[in-house]
Amino acid sequence: MVSSSANGIQIAHLRAFLAVRRHGSYSRAAEELCYTEPAVHLQVSVLRKVSGDPLFERNGRRMTLTTRGEQLLPLAKAAVEAFDAIVEASSMPTPALEVGLGRLLGSYVFPPVAALFEQSAGIELRQHILPASEMIEAVMRGRLDIGIAGGLDVTARRGADSNGEPTVLVPWRRYNSVLVTSPQVQDSLVQPGGSLALPIIAPLATEPYSERLQRALQRIGLTAKIIYVANGEAAKAAAVAGLGIAKLPEYAVPLELAAGELAVCFPELLMPTSRLYLIHLRPARRPAVAMLVRFLRQLNHDYPDFARNGIRASVRPVTLFTGE
Repeated sequence: MVSSSANGIQIAHLRAFLAVRRHGSYSRAAEELCYTEPAVHLQVSVLRKVSGDPLFERNGRRMTLTTRGEQLLPLAKAAVEAFDAIVEASSMPTPALEVGLGRLLGSYVFPPVAALFEQSAGIELRQHILPASEMIEAVMRGRLDIGIAGGLDVTARRGADSNGEPTVLVPWRRYNSVLVTSPQVQDSLVQPGGSLALPIIAPLATEPYSERLQRALQRIGLTAKIIYVANGEAAKAAAVAGLGIAKLPEYAVPLELAAGELAVCFPELLMPTSRLYLIHLRPARRPAVAMLVRFLRQLNHDYPDFARNGIRASVRPVTLFTGE
């Protein structure tokens, strides 16, 4: 039975033991380790005291392992290898992923998600806010590891190839949109004939869905002019100023609704749900990308607060741009 004095064993003692075993000599082990020969004897003697039995015996001019030494050998090797692996891992830079995000997603949804992932996986997420079209290009060219945004499905299918590497578009989760405007103009929106007095202002990324929006308005007897602006924040600012009716995701306006800066227009309007998508290259250039994708899928399932209606999006990937 090993005594409690085993707590005094250090990696240097194990290295000395392994060096003597390799060379069969205390003097040659000392040369390898840049120690004096007495120092190597002292380090090995610590292990001998712990084991209670000699670890080496002289066989001619060479030191060979005793039975007790043979028992210690694989354990000493494993301990030194594990220690060296820990030192190497600790000296490596913290792994990081470059993540592209739509402006509203990056402002209102992703920060708590990123914090949870970084805490659980130990991988830094460097977040970049940019339009969907630039996001796809950046993923294809390797400047981003993954892109996350709404409207990527339409934008991606209009894009170019990805230099021979398949681009994977994965639906992440659904969200609802709302029409909001300033409470000061809310009661004077509808003109005779059902036309809206103010335009609907929407982020440019939602332009492919304009027909769906017009059909939804027609079902409740309304018509409207739709104006597209650079991003959701611009649409929101115009709505707060009473210059239009912003079409925005529900997750982007809870603070303004609670503060009375915005009010929901036409709550009876059945707005079509939309999706947030993940886009990356397959096979993933880095295993950390696959980790993040798995994390986001699981998060969508386990944390319905992040998915507004608790609806889990399909996760069957769609391969695009197989290239030449």
